[in-house]
Amino acid sequence: MFKATADAIAKELLDESGYLKILPSAEYDKYCFDDLRLFCHFYGRYGLPTKELVDWLREYIGTQNTIEIGSGCGDLGRALGIPMIDNCCQEWPDVKAFYNMTGQPCIKYSPEIMRMDALDAAKTIKPDIIIGQWVTHWIDPDLPAPPGGGSMYGIKEDLLLKECKTYIMIGSSKIHGYKPILKLPHKELHFPFLRSRSSDPEANVIYIWENAA
Repeated sequence: MFKATADAIAKELLDESGYLKILPSAEYDKYCFDDLRLFCHFYGRYGLPTKELVDWLREYIGTQNTIEIGSGCGDLGRALGIPMIDNCCQEWPDVKAFYNMTGQPCIKYSPEIMRMDALDAAKTIKPDIIIGQWVTHWIDPDLPAPPGGGSMYGIKEDLLLKECKTYIMIGSSKIHGYKPILKLPHKELHFPFLRSRSSDPEANVIYIWENAA
């Protein structure tokens, strides 16, 4: 394990187009964890798709029609070769201003992304499986903010689930453990190959919901 600046890490983890290389999870463990988190901060990464995660998802998906929502930089969807969806809200003036005010760099969205609302995309494409990483859930802006984050620009995940057979969300129980959709039956999978910007690596998790309809 060694210390490195965010830019130095970027030179090793990103390809010439600025896309994240899909590397074995052990490659991330070479870096000081706080330095890796700073890389994620400055380069707009939340989940870090590892080779093991991509291989697991490919096997899970098989031949089923699958899309990724909240695709951001497009690292995971590109690796899986599936359509990538994002409303690109961090480019909206009010959202961008909020991020600037809080010192949070905005995501640089991949040009390959379909700029659509996730629910609209699901209704249009009609996928079997929807995958998301670090998806922000919707909260009602007219009500007091509940614990655990969420945003008025987030996704109504309970409605999203009705538009597919399976919804997979890769994130952190520390960050996403307050999601309203967690009240519905679901699976929680913890694998040693999950990596993210979460301050607690043990909290990395894959949530899976099956549409009971």
